[in-house]
Amino acid sequence: MKKKTKKVFRIDCTKDSYIFENEFFINNELPEGDIVINLITNDSLINRINRYDLSLEIKITINEFYNGGEVNFIFLDGKDYNIKYEKLENLDPELRKKYLNNYEREEIIENKGLPIILENELIDLQNINKLFRGDLIIKLKLELPYDFNYDSINNNQNN
Repeated sequence: MKKKTKKVFRIDCTKDSYIFENEFFINNELPEGDIVINLITNDSLINRINRYDLSLEIKITINEFYNGGEVNFIFLDGKDYNIKYEKLENLDPELRKKYLNNYEREEIIENKGLPIILENELIDLQNINKLFRGDLIIKLKLELPYDFNYDSINNNQNN
């Protein structure tokens, strides 16, 4: 008979799946099995992309999309952030084309993503803020009004 023992497993949430081989006692005939843990993230305001980067989606008006503006939000660290972005016409032509094709703009805050933890690296939680991190990508998504009128853009640009 096998004695039950308590084991602690370290789970790095930047990975999608873990397999702990021969760590599960089934019965005396088939004594060991594997523990498989699949991490499935739920949709939320902040999503993980590119392993260590985080993405936050904010809807903006057509006027803000073309004429620039600013957005405010409170991030996971509890701090208020203010992101200012320029008029579309002031941007590099390739970037402007990308934004127009995707109907969204991107602003990046470096080192505000998930901590980058190397394999088998022990982490001192007191120093977690000193780790290298991925980026926070703010996606400013164009939200067209139901009564969209191209003339409204021209009128706002002439004011």
